[in-house]
Amino acid sequence: MEAIFVGAVVGVAFQEASAAVKKGIPYIIRVFSNSACKKLKETLNGLKPAVDEMWELSLESSSEAWLRSIEDFRAKLADGLRLVEDCEKTSFRKLHKKFRYAKKIQNMEKYIGDFINTNILPHIALDVMKLANDSKRLKILTEDVKQIACKIDAHTQENSLFRRKIIENSGANVEQHEWSLCVPNMPSFLVGLDSFVEQLKELLLDINVSLVGITGMSGMGKSTLASALCHHNQIKEHFKKRVIYFTVSKSPKILDIIENMCEIIVGCPKPGFKNIEEARNQLQYQISSRRSQPTLVVLDDVCSRSNLQKLLFEGEYYKTLVTTRDVNVICKQHNARVYQLPCLQEDHALSLFCHYSFGQLTIPASHDKELVKQVQAECKGLPLALQVIGSSLRDEPTPVWQIAKNKLSRGETISSYHEEELHERLKTTSIDVLEDDAKQCFLDLAAFPQGRTISANALLDIWVYVRGMDWDDAFMVLWEFADRSLLELKRDPWSPGITHGCAYGLSFSQHDVMRDLALYLLKQDNIIHCSRLCMPEKHDRIPSKWHTVDTSKVQIVSIHTGTLDENQWPQMEFPEVEALLLYFTASRYNIPKFLHTMKKLKVLIIHNYSTRRATLNGLDAFSALSQLKTLQLERLVVPPMYDYLNFLASLEKLSMSLCEGLGNMNELAGDEFFNFPRLLEINVDHCSDLEELPKGICSSTSLKKLSVTNCHRLAKLPDELGNLSVLEVLRLCACADLTELPPSISSLQQLEFLDISFCACLKGFPDGFHKLPSLKKLDLRECCKLRQFSKTLSKLSSLKHVICDKNNEQQLTYICKVNSTSNLTVEVVEEAFSLDWLH
Repeated sequence: MEAIFVGAVVGVAFQEASAAVKKGIPYIIRVFSNSACKKLKETLNGLKPAVDEMWELSLESSSEAWLRSIEDFRAKLADGLRLVEDCEKTSFRKLHKKFRYAKKIQNMEKYIGDFINTNILPHIALDVMKLANDSKRLKILTEDVKQIACKIDAHTQENSLFRRKIIENSGANVEQHEWSLCVPNMPSFLVGLDSFVEQLKELLLDINVSLVGITGMSGMGKSTLASALCHHNQIKEHFKKRVIYFTVSKSPKILDIIENMCEIIVGCPKPGFKNIEEARNQLQYQISSRRSQPTLVVLDDVCSRSNLQKLLFEGEYYKTLVTTRDVNVICKQHNARVYQLPCLQEDHALSLFCHYSFGQLTIPASHDKELVKQVQAECKGLPLALQVIGSSLRDEPTPVWQIAKNKLSRGETISSYHEEELHERLKTTSIDVLEDDAKQCFLDLAAFPQGRTISANALLDIWVYVRGMDWDDAFMVLWEFADRSLLELKRDPWSPGITHGCAYGLSFSQHDVMRDLALYLLKQDNIIHCSRLCMPEKHDRIPSKWHTVDTSKVQIVSIHTGTLDENQWPQMEFPEVEALLLYFTASRYNIPKFLHTMKKLKVLIIHNYSTRRATLNGLDAFSALSQLKTLQLERLVVPPMYDYLNFLASLEKLSMSLCEGLGNMNELAGDEFFNFPRLLEINVDHCSDLEELPKGICSSTSLKKLSVTNCHRLAKLPDELGNLSVLEVLRLCACADLTELPPSISSLQQLEFLDISFCACLKGFPDGFHKLPSLKKLDLRECCKLRQFSKTLSKLSSLKHVICDKNNEQQLTYICKVNSTSNLTVEVVEEAFSLDWLH
C-alpha cells in the first residue's frame, strides 16, 4: 500500500479535508477511518446476499469443487465483516493498528476481486462487480488516513546548502544579521516548566554570571528546558536572537564545534584550523578584541569537564548555558551558577501524564482515577518516564493499566543512582508490549549513533533487507515507535515525504535514554547480543572485548571511530553479517579488511561526520559484496569508487549525500557507471560539483526512482533519459542551474511523480510533455521562470495533484475550470525559503 506524506496541506484526495484540517488531526482521522470502514461494510453486506443466493442455487446442480469454492468465499466475506468490526472498535488514536487493519482489508479487496474475475460466471460477474467497485473506494480512503496520520510538523535543524548558496549570491553579510541557529523548535507542550524557566532566566541575565549549568539525570527535561529558555521573549530580546545551540554528547567533535562557532560569531568563512588549541586561541582573540554584542551559546548534553573547558570562552556580554547529567562537569568559579533541575510536582506530573495518555490535562471520567494516579506516581515526576509510559498506555483497557501498575510497583525509587531502574520501567511498559518483530526493530536502534539526525531510509532499509519486512510494515513500525515516543520523527518541509515506498526528507532522532535502553536490552540477552555488535559511543579503535565475541551469528555491526590505520583493524570474520554501519570522523578512512568476509552483506552505510569530505582506501573489498542491496554514502570523495562499484551486481538502492568528485563523472566513468542490472533507486543530494548526470544511468532499465536534489550546478539531464522505461519517480528539487528538461522525458510511460520544485532557472516543459500517460503528481513550487504552461498541463488526463505557490495558482485554477470533469487537486503552499531565516 502506497503511503503519501502530506506537507502543508492535508487531505489531497478530497476537498472537504482541506476545510476539516482546521478542526484538528484527530477529527480528520475519525471522519475518514470511520467512513472507510462503513464503505467496506456496505460493500460486504451488499455482496453477501448475492453470494448466499448463488450458493443455494449451486446446491442442486453444481460440482463439489464449485460448492467448496463458493463456501470458502462466503467464509471470507464473514471474516471481512469481523475485520471491519475490529477496526471500528479500535480507537482512532491507535493509528498504527488502524494501518495494519487497512492492509488486511486491502488484501481482502484483492481476494474478492480475484475470485470474481476468475471463478464467477460472466453473466453473474457483471452484477457482482458493480458491488465490488465500491470496495475500490476504500483504497483511496485508507490512503487518506495514512496521509493524515503521517503528517509530522517538524523541521530539520541543519541549514541547507541551497540556502547558503542563496545567501552567497545575494551578498548577505551574516555578521550584520541577527541569528538563532540550530535552536530546537519551541516544545509543543510544556507543563510545570514555567517557574523553572523564570528562575533560569534570572540567573542567565545576572550581570555577574557568564556560565549557567542545568543538571539532572537523564529524562529530566534539561534539553527541553534549555530550548524553552531560548524561546523566552526576554532572552530573545536581550541577546537579539544571537543564540547558537550545539549538542555535544559523549563523543563531540570539538574542533568542528569551535570552527562553526567562529564562522557564526565572527562572520568569516569556515576556517580550517590545524588543531583545537589553535582554534581556541583564534576564537578567544576574536571574541576579546572586538566589542561583541550579547551572545548566548548553548552546549547541550556535556558529559565531561575537559570537553566543556575546551568550549568555554570569555568576552563582554558573552554567556554560556550548559546542560549535563553530572554536576561535577560545571567549573566551580565565581561567575558560574548551577541549577539543579527538580522533578515535576504532583499536579504538573499528572497533567503531563494525562496529556500523553488521554490527550487532555485531566483524567477522563470513564477511567479509574485511583489506578491512573498510582501508575503516574510510579514515574516519580520524571518527564521522559511520564511521556513514554503514558504514550504506551494510551487507549488501553483497565486490565492493561493494572498490569502496568503491578510491574512498576515492584521497582525501586528512580533517582540519579538508579538509571538501570528507569530502563526497567521503560522496558516493562513500552518494550514488552511490542510485538516480537517490533522488539527486534527497537534493538536495531542501538546501531545508530546518539545525538545525530538519521535518515529514516537507513533504518527502513535494515528492516526490509535484514529483517525481511515488507516496506509498508516497516514504515508502520517506525510510525508506531514515534507514536509511543520511542523516537522522534522529523521531516524536511521541502520534501514530498512518503511516496512510492521511499521516505524522502524524513529523518529520526532518539533520546539518549532510549538508545541507552536499547543497549541495555542487548546486554540482557546473550543470544540477542550475539546478533548485534554496536559501539555505544565513538572510540579510537575497535573495543578489545570484540576480539572475544563469537561472530558466527552476528547480523548487524555498527562501528564509530576516528581515523584507523590499515593495521589497526582486527583480524575478524563476519560470515553472517547482513548490515554494516561505518561512522567516522576523518579526511581519510581505511575500509576494514573483514569486509572481505561479509559474503551475505546486504546493507552498507558509510557516513563521515568530519567537516571535510573523506577519501576511502581499501575499496578492493567491494569485490566481495555480490549480495549488497543498498549502499549509502555521506560526505565522501566518490571518484576512487568508480572501478569497484561494478562488482555490486545485486545493488538495488544507491544513495550519495554531500559527496564530491561528481563534476567529471562522464569523463571518468563513461557510460558504464551506474549501470547495474537490478538497480531500482538512485538518490543524489547536496553533491555540489555535479554538473551532468552520466549517460550510464539511462541504461539502467530497472530504475524506478531517480532523485537528484540540491545539486546546484546540475545544468543538464541526459538526452537519453527517456530510455528509463519503468521510471515512476523523478525528483529534481533545488537544482538551481537546470534550465530545461530533455524532450525524451515524454517517453517515460510509467512516470507518476515529477518534482521540479525550486528549479529557479527552468523555463518550460518540452514539446510532447503532455503525452505522459501516467503522470499523477507534479510539484512545481517556486519555479519563478516557468510561464505559460496551462495548455500543456491541461492535456495531461492522468494528472491528479499539483503543488504550486501563489505565482502559479491562477494558471492551475484555469486548468481546473477548463477541465471541469477532471479530479485535479491544486495545493497552494506558502513560500518555503527566503532570507527571513537569518532573523
